[in-house]
Amino acid sequence: MGRHWGQHFFWNKGLAEKIVNLIEIKDGDFVIEIGPGKGILTEFILKRTKNLIAIEIDQKLIIELRKKFPEIRIMEGDFLKIDLEQILNKNFKIVSNLPYKISSPTLLKIFEYRKTFEEAVIVIQKELAERIISKENSKKYSPLSILMQIFFDIKIAFHLSPGSFNPPPQVDSSALVIKKRAVPLINIKEPENFKSFLDRIFNQRRKKLKNNLLEKELVRLKESKLIEKRAEQLSINELFELYRRIYETG
Repeated sequence: MGRHWGQHFFWNKGLAEKIVNLIEIKDGDFVIEIGPGKGILTEFILKRTKNLIAIEIDQKLIIELRKKFPEIRIMEGDFLKIDLEQILNKNFKIVSNLPYKISSPTLLKIFEYRKTFEEAVIVIQKELAERIISKENSKKYSPLSILMQIFFDIKIAFHLSPGSFNPPPQVDSSALVIKKRAVPLINIKEPENFKSFLDRIFNQRRKKLKNNLLEKELVRLKESKLIEKRAEQLSINELFELYRRIYETG
């Protein structure tokens, strides 16, 4: 995924190695690398496991990657459009210096494949990384923050300046480490429905919840003081309590 695709390449091998070392990769672990570009991260992944699929959309880069790494499987295509079930034969990990354009959709895809996903280290724009780990009462707090925090333990390992890349982007970046929780923070029967609920109540985030909920939902919540607040003011547990009272009670 070259410049045309919004990719900014690492030039420092020491930094690339440091990023790959942020997650545990053992021999035989199945790793997907999204947008390997010129293969600087690929080199260090292969020192840990040969069980690697690199997904790249830029044909010119693919030609060079196949010359450099003839031993690995390189798939041409858009990671967001690939059905991972077709290429997975076991649980998987992800390593990527992500093109900025696909950062949020990639996180949603990790959520979608959470049953077989294990852990990832991804480099994304700093603003998005901070949004993912944000808590209530923050303007950065969002449905994506909530869903990711419920199912994954997430931390920012370190930030990267524009000078870490060629060409340098106009913003700072962060190395984000994502590990699946052994047990989710809350037990949601239908996570996709909870996601839809969150998307809707955060859609007009300046409005109080009572103005964002459907009439039939308000009936079940009429005694709750939480509906006098905005969605961004509520903790994950409070948001789930509202959802549970509407949809998971008889």
